[in-house]
Amino acid sequence: MKNHFHLICRSDKLVNAVSSIKSYSAKRIIQQLKEDNRFDILKVFEQNKLPSKNDRKYQIWQEGFHPQELANEKIYRQKLNYIHNNPITAGYVGDILKWKYCSALDYYEGREGIIKLDCFT
Repeated sequence: MKNHFHLICRSDKLVNAVSSIKSYSAKRIIQQLKEDNRFDILKVFEQNKLPSKNDRKYQIWQEGFHPQELANEKIYRQKLNYIHNNPITAGYVGDILKWKYCSALDYYEGREGIIKLDCFT
């Protein structure tokens, strides 16, 4: 998605895991924008930085996250289908197998997609 991502993961330290993902990806996004001379986008990230965040120049990710426990197989499947259909709902593609940042290939085709993952099926 252009402005968010969905993730199903398991961790004893979920806050730390999500924090690591956001920190690493923010650094890579900033690095890529600099390499591409996209200082216009970096300026937006700089302007959107929360005043209380004195440890950084840019605000890439929104603060916090919204974890939901997937207590059983039915809820897990519902969330997985929601995630896979999100690019269709947003109008990016007409087929979930066409969205390259989706795990649908892994789950439905048995092929490895662009993002390496361990399926919980």
